[in-house]
Amino acid sequence: MISWLFLCLFLLLPSVCHANDRRQLPVVEPRIVGGSAAAAGAFPGFARWDQGCGGTLILPQVVLTAAHCHLGTPGAIRVNSISRTGNDGNDYDVDYVRIHPNYNGNREDPDWDFSILKLKTSVPNSIATPVMLNDNPLIPSSQGDPLVAVGFGRLEEGGKEDSESLQQVTLPYVTNEDCYDAYSSPRINDAALCAGQAGLDACQGDSGGPLFLASTASSQEQYQVGIVSWGLGCARPEYPGVYARISTGFPWIQATACYHVDDYDEDFCQGAHFPIDLSLEVDMLLDTTLYQNYSWGLYHINSSTTLYESVHSEDDTGVVTELVNTGAGYISVARKKDREQPVDLPVQDREDTIQEAEVPPNAIQLQFDNLQAGTYYFTIRNPFGTGLMGANNHVVVTQGGGRRRVVQVPHNTTFETFYGHYFTITNEFLVKDIRQQRQEDMAADSTVVATVEITVDVFYTTYANQTGWELRNLDTTEVLAVVSTGNVLAPSLESYTFHAERGHTYQLQLRDTTGQGMTGGWASLWVGTVLQWKSDEDEPPFIDEFTHTFVL
Repeated sequence: MISWLFLCLFLLLPSVCHANDRRQLPVVEPRIVGGSAAAAGAFPGFARWDQGCGGTLILPQVVLTAAHCHLGTPGAIRVNSISRTGNDGNDYDVDYVRIHPNYNGNREDPDWDFSILKLKTSVPNSIATPVMLNDNPLIPSSQGDPLVAVGFGRLEEGGKEDSESLQQVTLPYVTNEDCYDAYSSPRINDAALCAGQAGLDACQGDSGGPLFLASTASSQEQYQVGIVSWGLGCARPEYPGVYARISTGFPWIQATACYHVDDYDEDFCQGAHFPIDLSLEVDMLLDTTLYQNYSWGLYHINSSTTLYESVHSEDDTGVVTELVNTGAGYISVARKKDREQPVDLPVQDREDTIQEAEVPPNAIQLQFDNLQAGTYYFTIRNPFGTGLMGANNHVVVTQGGGRRRVVQVPHNTTFETFYGHYFTITNEFLVKDIRQQRQEDMAADSTVVATVEITVDVFYTTYANQTGWELRNLDTTEVLAVVSTGNVLAPSLESYTFHAERGHTYQLQLRDTTGQGMTGGWASLWVGTVLQWKSDEDEPPFIDEFTHTFVL
């Protein structure tokens, strides 16, 4: 039988060979090719994740690794260890995993391969010191600049023996132009960095580990420029290794790490802005007599993935199970009686059945976390043609802990038997300072007397991708929220909610890239529960741009 490796060598098809040929596999045996054993204490920020990957400590409570390493459970990491099976190093449980919204979800062909692990407890500085992250896109700058990869990966391509010691290897930087010539892959993009030459490379098991500037590898402040991601084979002369470029992912890494840690790090977090979490919350209260007749679903259009479809029993007992396939995320069943303690269910590559015995039969409340950015579709059906009946009944889907409403099903007989809605989620809407957002989120609503909730509703037309807007504090020049043109792809009504300080002057600015305005669309601004301004639905509110100024 012709082996898969021989077939790959013969055909030289990188996109096909990756499946069984590189470090993106969930392989627990590690190695570096052409390197040497690292000295004790040489890389105190190196972490080994029990998913079979490396990583680096970037804050006392945060580890940076590759998104494709995630196997569905948080697991644990070991820091400051140079022995794979020895007793050196210290173990820490992972609280949860956050994956970059641009990650393509393909473990065998990863792109935008960034992931954050929050630990349940912080690592003391006496145990391990965090590494420094490079945020300069011009570093490395020149072909051949020396870089250092670190990991427990295999010592040679196809190797089967595990290395007992942590390995390091010095590699030359390869420009993206030359790297693209080798792979002809669209994944050699701004989020990629290449390094290596014949006989020098990372290999299986090194995924998620660091790529440092060689000039800092032996110093106390080690600057990480890349994350081991993928490649064809190991140390082949024509195929350098491909790494996730830290400078490209830095804004998301910084924001995600700083918002979720227990202790705010002033130096690391300076300049960080708040991203809306890529989570979706579904909150339903259906008619008590008709709830068993409703069915609904939630779908990710870009990946043709079904996140959720309700399944009903054929008798009169109502909803019994829900079929769930969460793709690259988690699902939490938020109990109506115990909202503070959701049940987290890990990622599965199959459909799971979830029982909701504690939830009132006509109430549904689900949360999908760690999703991919892109276009989603929500649908709900009522075969009796009575739509969503009852003044207290509701169906609402929000993003990011309720910060942005993306679906609100109309009441009464408006949708009769069927309602469907496309919407887009991204983490780039709110750019408020992280520290301010953390303080607001930690404060109870009753104590936030110096701020007021602002909601911006925008109805996007068939030219949705041509419309953009931002909300700015004119006194402080702070940008509270921004939606860039091209972010919203389909006609939709979307809502964005956040807190703003009282006593300041604000400006809402609408923009259109083609000078046609929001023909057929509209925008409105709510301060608390009061409609402060709304554009004319019959006439375009602007041509190129429109501004509305107001004082809180």
